[in-house]
Amino acid sequence: MFPENSTYDPKQAAKTITSEYEETRKTMARTAISQYLITVTENLKAQQAALKKKLKSRETTMKTFATKTLVSSMDEALTGKAADAADTYLTDTVKKPDFDNPIQGV
Repeated sequence: MFPENSTYDPKQAAKTITSEYEETRKTMARTAISQYLITVTENLKAQQAALKKKLKSRETTMKTFATKTLVSSMDEALTGKAADAADTYLTDTVKKPDFDNPIQGV
């Protein structure tokens, strides 16, 4: 099968095949990890966007509650200058909350 002067060494060939196999496995593992990280990052970006939308909605809801709903409820309970002061405080002083998105750096 092989010429007599051949330098074919079955042990060396087995080592080469094993080495190439291990390198292929490492490459496949790196690729799998890379794809996993890409998937996780994309999922986090989607969650971040959804949470941002919810937080903005809650900020608006809270501001509306403080400046409109609570003011109209206080008008029924308070009269005179106390009602005016509560109305002014709630409509002018209370700021819209700014909720920080806990999902950062994605």
